[in-house]
Formats: sequence, structure tokens, C-alpha cells
Amino acid sequence: DEEGRIIWALYNDIEKGKLKDPRDIDSTPESRNKFDDAMDGYENGMVTRFDVDTPNDWSEQQATLFKDTLVLSAKLAALTPPQGYPNAPRYYSPERLEI
Repeated sequence: DEEGRIIWALYNDIEKGKLKDPRDIDSTPESRNKFDDAMDGYENGMVTRFDVDTPNDWSEQQATLFKDTLVLSAKLAALTPPQGYPNAPRYYSPERLEI
């Protein structure tokens, strides 16, 4: 997501002890799978919908701003790798590579 909500939600879960950071040396396959499941859940729950229409009660300015924001977000998403910044190294847990 363009606002980084998924990253912060995962970070908060790690800080609270609900999840184990998969990059830790003492992480296990089970903890990495649990992290991957949580990440997938956040991605599905915090997705920006591009297939919905603008509500009829919005003003012309609100609708134009929403449309422009969607177009900009889509262009940024097309250029940005999953790690969040260009030329970022890609980190995959061993369990993700088996998929």
C-alpha cells in the first residue's frame, strides 16, 4: 500500500511479540510461515481498490482528487518493488521460495 500501513502493522505486531521477525537468526520455519500469513492477511485487508466507482455524494473536487490519487498510486506501484523503494534488495524467506 502506498501509505505504508502494512509495514507499520507488521512492525507493531513484531514489537508487541505477536510475530517473530523472519530476518532474526533464531527464527524458525513455523515463525516465518506465521509472518508470511500475517503479511498476506494485511495485504488483502488493506488493499487500495481500483475497481470501485466514486460515490454520488462527493463533490467534483473530491472525485477528481480521488481519481488523480488512484492514478498516481497505480503508477508508483508499477515502478516500486515489493520492498518499498527502487533498487531494493529482495528478501525472500526459504519458505516463500518453495511456493
